[in-house]
Amino acid sequence: AQRKQPSRGFRRQSQGTQCVLSSHGRSAAQLRSDHSLHSAANSVRAQPSRSQRRGRRVGRSTPSLAGSSPRASETMMDSQTAVGVGPDGTPMSGAVLQMTVSDPKKESEGINSYISYKVNTQTNLPEFQYGQFSVIRRYSDFVWLAERLARDVPGAIVPPLPEKAVVGRFGADFVESRRRLLQIFLARVGQHDELAASRFFKLFLSADDAGLAACKAECRASDKAEAARLSSAGGRGAAGGARGPPGG
Repeated sequence: AQRKQPSRGFRRQSQGTQCVLSSHGRSAAQLRSDHSLHSAANSVRAQPSRSQRRGRRVGRSTPSLAGSSPRASETMMDSQTAVGVGPDGTPMSGAVLQMTVSDPKKESEGINSYISYKVNTQTNLPEFQYGQFSVIRRYSDFVWLAERLARDVPGAIVPPLPEKAVVGRFGADFVESRRRLLQIFLARVGQHDELAASRFFKLFLSADDAGLAACKAECRASDKAEAARLSSAGGRGAAGGARGPPGG
């Protein structure tokens, strides 16, 4: 017996249904694939890169210190990196204490004018709070440091400072020569174990104007008290010697 063939319209409808089902199956698979790719992309974007994470750690702002002077923005410690990390974000190896003297600038006018210098320090030593910082110093501050080091470390040879100038102290050649010699002075102090361990050296490198001024005032008061004590002791000794031994 001959099988009854489906009508042409039924064949077209069946073929159309199969196409729709096939097309729908592909679309569902594609949607699932797109959804997976989209979720993975969101996961990647949600995780910051290593450089971004390091940038957030390195870019912490410097905490403000109370009682800072008007020049605090120039003389405060400008923290750009944490201790033990170089300016490019890579760890330093070994003990590092690098100092440079830069940016000489004429301050004030008239008889009160002077040249200021920017003292920049890069270190990984644990006794410093930051790994990179800068302060503003003048020549008289360097003189004060040399004097305190001589008193604080008796017997140590303090490196020499550049001599004072009677005339031409604002000339470009003289200022540049002094800047270079001041940098050499700091480098030699830093290479001396005992001098570099002095609290005055660390304070000179890191304290702001207010902190340095307070230390200077403390030293003046201490020196004055010590001079008075020695004077009093010397006076008592001289008086005793004037009386002489009792007669027999």
